[in-house]
Amino acid sequence: MSPDPSASAESLDRVSEALAAIDEFVAARLSRLHAPGVAVGLTDRERTLGFVCHGLAGIAARTPVEPDTRFQIGSISKSFAAALVLQEHEAGRVDLHAPVTDYVPWFSLRSRFAPITLHHLLSHTSGLPMGTEFSAEARYALWSLRKTEATCGPGEHFLYSNDGYKLVGLALEAVTGVPVDRLVAARIVAPLAMTDTETTIRRDSPLPVATGYQRLCDDRPAHSGRPLVEAPLVASCTADGSIVSSATDMLAYARLILNRGAAPGGRLLTDESFALWTARVVEDPDERGAHYGYGLVSQSLDGYECVGHSGGMLGFNSLLVTEAATGVGVIVLLNGLDDRLDIARFALEALRAALAGATVTSPSPPVDPTIVGEAAVEYAGAYVAAAIDAAIEPRPPAGDEMPDPRAGGAIPCLDDGDVDRLTLAARDGRLFLRVLDAAERSAEPVGDIDEAGSEVVLERRGDDLFLAPHSGCDRFHLRFERDDGGAVVALSFGPSWFAREGWALPAASAADPSWAPLTGAYRSHDPWNPVFRVISRRGRLLMVAPWLYPADELELVPLPDGVFRVGAPCWLPDRLSFDTVIDGHATRAVYDGTPFYRTFT
Repeated sequence: MSPDPSASAESLDRVSEALAAIDEFVAARLSRLHAPGVAVGLTDRERTLGFVCHGLAGIAARTPVEPDTRFQIGSISKSFAAALVLQEHEAGRVDLHAPVTDYVPWFSLRSRFAPITLHHLLSHTSGLPMGTEFSAEARYALWSLRKTEATCGPGEHFLYSNDGYKLVGLALEAVTGVPVDRLVAARIVAPLAMTDTETTIRRDSPLPVATGYQRLCDDRPAHSGRPLVEAPLVASCTADGSIVSSATDMLAYARLILNRGAAPGGRLLTDESFALWTARVVEDPDERGAHYGYGLVSQSLDGYECVGHSGGMLGFNSLLVTEAATGVGVIVLLNGLDDRLDIARFALEALRAALAGATVTSPSPPVDPTIVGEAAVEYAGAYVAAAIDAAIEPRPPAGDEMPDPRAGGAIPCLDDGDVDRLTLAARDGRLFLRVLDAAERSAEPVGDIDEAGSEVVLERRGDDLFLAPHSGCDRFHLRFERDDGGAVVALSFGPSWFAREGWALPAASAADPSWAPLTGAYRSHDPWNPVFRVISRRGRLLMVAPWLYPADELELVPLPDGVFRVGAPCWLPDRLSFDTVIDGHATRAVYDGTPFYRTFT
């Protein structure tokens, strides 16, 4: 916890009060994060106000996180690339509304729609898929898109696309003749004196970098019962997310935004370009109220208009938020994968109060995900498995499970799909799951579970979405379903579907027999998208993967050409195909150009 010593004594006291509250907030949550370390930095328009750093930059070396510890900042990098495009626009060298093929003529995809422009790419309205990162170099990743077909017109929908910003980078290189990483270094990093910042992710970096971490087992939702392991380091020099920086340096970048494009040595963007940078071009349908401009997001947080961007990398998460009205900004950097918004919001709240001379509110205890409250009783009861298509759903193999150190009794394995009855009980505002093994599959009374029995407390992950954080029960989320009156009547766990006891079981659509060779697990060599499962449940074919966004389960819709659309909306561009059927099983799946191969786990 370190305030800026150059501030006045009165200001220093106020900022110190805010930093103390933020320090308490972060310290109370560190053990719950999927990250060993956190750096939080605060600034106003003129100077750095202070830092809160907790935890480790590297577990093995026990290196502490400090203000100059360098993290991969991920997609915050997109705003750097967008600023460069606006500089070129100011100079008259690019037209934001001209076809991008004016600058990258070899780029192509099958389309019956109007051309894609830089405006569409910068605002994520091009219709291009997110991209699977199977290629570390931008050109081949974009070349491979010529095999795909546009499914909506540019400007019709918001769809976040890393591929789109890779193309932005190539357009910049074509116009300037300079690689995009060097452009960022020369035009933004150097003028802002960001001396800890590199514009590529390199294995041979001359400067120390925090180690990224993720939870063991990349094929299921993360939870603290799985240990942290080092995430793969993937080299990158593309415009969508290749910057490595520190909290100290990122506050200098925050001040560029707070000062509307003005830097200490002169303006980097005109007022007109800044307005485009931060414009509300399109709303993100998955985050209501958040509007994307050109590499920056504008939204209201706690009644204040904010501008910033988040970032997610292999083993890293980040968030930059600036408030124009109060003239303050915050950067949050983690060397792990976890929510950073709560930290940023509390930091801004504390800083606002302190600078206004108001009392800084002490942080409330962290939310316990196992506390459901009175709503727990809505889910309590017995659930009976509906018939599963044995010909469609192979039984997942055992052998990949590890003991959970928090486990009490022995919990039968729900992951293997051979469970025909679940019982849930509500106690003290929590929801407990009991899985019945073969010896227990006689009638089970509805009600409280014996506290000495085999049970696990569920963690709430969303509306009607829970996780059983226990080996053997954590391969999928538990998804509860409601009837038209709002009553909880069923739940699913991967391919398994359970109807609430006493509820009339509705008829399910028959599974397509041609799906039988397709179900199972598939793994790739791409660490960004390592594995997914294809399951059949009640007449629907689904793709389940922790890296799918915004949900980890999406419907596979068969198309006339024999491939599947990933997601129900008809305009989505992601495609999945299967081939090489051996002994009745497809052994390869291709997702947006990335090959995946059938695996045994």
